[in-house]
Amino acid sequence: MPGAGLSQPVFDYASPSLSKGCFTQSGLQLEAVASVNIFKQWWWDSRFVAQMHPVDVGRLGYERVVADPFLVDTYIRSEPYRHLGLLTGPGFELNRGQWWFARASLMAGLMQSKTPHQLHKPTYFMTGPEFFEISSAIDYAVAYGGELSAGWKLTPCYHLRLSASFLHTEMDFRFLTSGGIRTDNRRISTMNLTAGVVFLIPPH
Repeated sequence: MPGAGLSQPVFDYASPSLSKGCFTQSGLQLEAVASVNIFKQWWWDSRFVAQMHPVDVGRLGYERVVADPFLVDTYIRSEPYRHLGLLTGPGFELNRGQWWFARASLMAGLMQSKTPHQLHKPTYFMTGPEFFEISSAIDYAVAYGGELSAGWKLTPCYHLRLSASFLHTEMDFRFLTSGGIRTDNRRISTMNLTAGVVFLIPPH
């Protein structure tokens, strides 16, 4: 089942905090899900998930100016945060009518997260660099979450499906600095709303 929709950062991942936040905004989720009926109302789901969340560079720049007494202003260009995940887990069909169905699922798997490459052009009160870059960092970690979905049986061959899901993981991003390697721990949490089409193979 291919699907797409809104991905909303929550908790620390959306926080405008220089120490633990990521300054992320609403983004996009793409997914592909394959489900197999294993016993009566029980299903097993496997899915590929891709997420992208832009950075609120205006708020990020403001917080950097507030935190640095010598920084007058700063201009920031930033890529989005990107996440790729392979997850699997059981699903239970809550109810099934003639024209509709509902399901609750749990999922866990491996996720890759990539921080954005950023270009900073600061203006200092006295002297300072004209610009500096922050390179991307990548980490892999276990991700887990849950999903509630409902669908409408449009035809015997395909259904329309709407779902709401929550995903969480914790990453350790490592950056090489003049003082050595710095590790930034970030908790990645998202609420996701997606729509997709379910193709039945074989039809039933």
